[in-house]
Amino acid sequence: LWVHETLRGHGLGQRLIEAAEAEATKRGCRVITLDTHEFQAPGLYAKLGYEVRGETDDTPVGYKQFFYQKRLGQPA
Repeated sequence: LWVHETLRGHGLGQRLIEAAEAEATKRGCRVITLDTHEFQAPGLYAKLGYEVRGETDDTPVGYKQFFYQKRLGQPA
């Protein structure tokens, strides 16, 4: 998921994630996993109920990469 910087801060990313979760639920998915880097939007995923399941250092060099999981059908 990527939102152009001129469109950030208007809730578009949250709406896109919620739409993806709704479609996944409709298709019978129970869990979503994703990864992001610390210079991207880890705060957004935490706000939406995703839990960190792991992280790596220096991927890319000087930055952390986070792995998230969320069970669908549970409130954020």
